[in-house]
Amino acid sequence: MQPTAKYAQLKTGNVGNSKSYYKENHDGVATLDSSVRTGAVGGTQTYMNYYTYSETHDSIVKSYRKGGNYLELEIPILLKYKLTKSLSVYGGANFLYHKVGVTENTYTKQDIARSTDFAGATIGLPTTAPVFNGSDYTYAGTPIANYKGSLYPSPKGIVNLGYMLGVSYEYSNKWLFDALLEQSPANKNVEGGYNVNAPVSAAYFRLSVGYKFIK
Repeated sequence: MQPTAKYAQLKTGNVGNSKSYYKENHDGVATLDSSVRTGAVGGTQTYMNYYTYSETHDSIVKSYRKGGNYLELEIPILLKYKLTKSLSVYGGANFLYHKVGVTENTYTKQDIARSTDFAGATIGLPTTAPVFNGSDYTYAGTPIANYKGSLYPSPKGIVNLGYMLGVSYEYSNKWLFDALLEQSPANKNVEGGYNVNAPVSAAYFRLSVGYKFIK
């Protein structure tokens, strides 16, 4: 019985589709560009006034990736049998704790500007800009207020049972050569069409070489 911890890098890749959101910044402002006299009404000059309305918004993209850093804790319970003085075989059960999920990444592009030109007539020079309903603008995606959390929530850690089968050879009481086959099948956890537990369920073969420096 020898508890161990394993740290690895799993292959990364996209999961599902990205999701776009937007956030209105409510900073719209109308700027008077020019005024042109168009005539007189009752002795008062009239003007055609040209404005530019501008406002900004943020674009937010949520994307999802599998893989990356991976930590596994295991407690193997093994039986070893010596075939000869130097050659042994062993095998048994292995209890594992692991957690594999999907990482949410957020990309934000801030203060994206857009503008609209419009005109309005006044009697006399304008003192204030007319109201322009900037909320009439349409944006790609969904308002960020509608964001309810990751599409693929990170799962809780799970404990599952696996097996180990191995053979070891000791040479000259100094060198140890070891070959191990290990597998710990885990239940499927499908996120975005991908089974995130597939990498940790695969069987793998490990070769080890050890040297004893002291008796």
